[in-house]
Amino acid sequence: LDRKYQKYLDFYKNYDDNAPRRGVCYHKENKVYVVTIRIGGKNIHIGQFKNVKDANEARIQAEIEKLKHDMATLNQ
Repeated sequence: LDRKYQKYLDFYKNYDDNAPRRGVCYHKENKVYVVTIRIGGKNIHIGQFKNVKDANEARIQAEIEKLKHDMATLNQ
């Protein structure tokens, strides 16, 4: 389980914090970054952020929570 978390953290470690990640889009009209994640075939809205760094961090945390949920479901 810890190896899976580390895999996600290692994956994002080499990314530029000023570049939007997958699931992070800029909304020109509102001038905010919108964060979403797809879970169970549905798009889940995570939030809106004024800067890309906060949006990226929210996306990473959402992926970690999704992974925790997926692993808990598999272990039942």
